[in-house]
Formats: sequence, C-alpha cells, structure tokens
Amino acid sequence: MPIIENLEQEIAIINESYSLASKSNNMIKSDNGNKFYQVRKSHPEIELY
Repeated sequence: MPIIENLEQEIAIINESYSLASKSNNMIKSDNGNKFYQVRKSHPEIELY
C-alpha cells in the first residue's frame, strides 16, 4: 500500500475514487473531495477524521 505524503495527494486519490465510483455506477460525481480539502485548509481546527 502506498504512503500518502501530503494533503494534496490525499485529495487527488479521494477525487479519483469518486470519479471511478460515479462512472462505474452511471452517476454524477460529487464535489465532496474538494469540499473536504477546502474545510481542511480553511479550518484546520476541525477534526474531520
């Protein structure tokens, strides 16, 4: 399993996962990965995990 080295890499992986899941299920991709990133960057005091 690869090691995620930074937040930007993590968000890229999350967004790729959302894209793959939406394509394989014939759905519209959500923007949750980008929203997660925005909250993490803007409000680091909020624990999202």
